[in-house]
Amino acid sequence: MTSIDLLLDRPQKPTAVFCFHALVAAGVMHRAQARGVKIPEDLSVIAFGDADFSTLLHPPLTTVSVSLEEITGKAIEDLHTRIKEKDIATTRRIAISAALIDRGSCGPGLEKPKG
Repeated sequence: MTSIDLLLDRPQKPTAVFCFHALVAAGVMHRAQARGVKIPEDLSVIAFGDADFSTLLHPPLTTVSVSLEEITGKAIEDLHTRIKEKDIATTRRIAISAALIDRGSCGPGLEKPKG
């Protein structure tokens, strides 16, 4: 039994799944479709990171794309600052740009039941 099986077996089934990697999302889509779940009609699937194979899935996978060069550059810059200031422990927020690449694995949101 997989994680998506556990979610789909719940009384209140999910309408969307966000996966941290496109390969995980591909597995979610495959297993959900094998169970008769229609994507995106019954379940929206989105993944972090834009893998090359995302366009080859059916339907093509919607992803959140980020620049690895930007992440790496900001991480190195932050590390340099921490070493220079001798401040390793302070928590900092670092913003990176991201783009939503809508390819068809996400459907319209469902309205909340009234009452």
